[in-house]
Amino acid sequence: MGKQALAVKYHNDVNSVSLKKFTAKELDILIAIMGRMRDHGEDEITFGFVELKKLVGWGKHDNDMFGRALASTYKKLIQCSIRIGNDREWTEFVLFTEYKISLDKQIISIAVNSKFRFALNELSSNFTRFELEEFIGLKSSYVKEFYRRMKQFRSTGFWRVSVEEFRRMMDVPKTYQITNLDKYVFAPILSELGKRYHMKIQKLYEARGRGRPRVSGFEFTFDKSPLPELLETLPEEVQKPKQKPKKSQRDMKFYESRYRDRTIRVYDEKFQRYNYLKIISIEHNLDGIVSVSVQNMDDDYKNTMHFDSVRIWDGYFKKYVI
Repeated sequence: MGKQALAVKYHNDVNSVSLKKFTAKELDILIAIMGRMRDHGEDEITFGFVELKKLVGWGKHDNDMFGRALASTYKKLIQCSIRIGNDREWTEFVLFTEYKISLDKQIISIAVNSKFRFALNELSSNFTRFELEEFIGLKSSYVKEFYRRMKQFRSTGFWRVSVEEFRRMMDVPKTYQITNLDKYVFAPILSELGKRYHMKIQKLYEARGRGRPRVSGFEFTFDKSPLPELLETLPEEVQKPKQKPKKSQRDMKFYESRYRDRTIRVYDEKFQRYNYLKIISIEHNLDGIVSVSVQNMDDDYKNTMHFDSVRIWDGYFKKYVI
């Protein structure tokens, strides 16, 4: 069954929660729900089984089985909590407060905890974003858990973490030695993500006197988001200013307030993903050139696009504004 395109976006604090106890399919259900509940405030959201099955690529027709999968997902979810604060003062809360399932009506209704509202709404910085379809395509739950942390560092392509923190975040059994990590955690990660993201894993060592060095952490490097190459993916006419346009091309009034703080969505053919760009400033000079400064909403990277006239810019804006 086909999957519906959906971008998942949530605050980075969500990545502090280990979800390894979820099966791979339960993770698909949870992440799909979070993706659909984005920017809905604290409203209760109702999903039909058909819609949710399409989102997670559930090909079975047994609604009772699907209902049990939903119930199992929520049962594990209420055992997880987000912790915000510091070592002296903190708050912990569950993500969702209510979860109603009807097998007869084939619907599920979910309500967001008011304290969790910040993690799914009006996100402009410190957030993780990825495509649901790519997440669902991953097979191992270890890989899915690693993937969402990797996407948190998508702008740098670099993540360094201690052994202890990695074990906690990935919920690795305490009995696992480094050789077990290599076999059961890192091998699947490299198998599914290694070639796609040019993934490399390096062990960090801590000297212990005369004894054998101890592994103290890990360093992951991978392809970062293509923000520096953004202009390569835009239409040729916006990559750089050209010669002075004719007067007829400039025959259109310019209103900065019409465009500022709006968001355009540009598809990156090279990496097959969307970039969401907020217009932070826009200028129009005497030669008719329009210079548009944008900020990527994924990691705040800034860039400037140039258009030969207000008319060309306005047409581009109308095409890609969201």
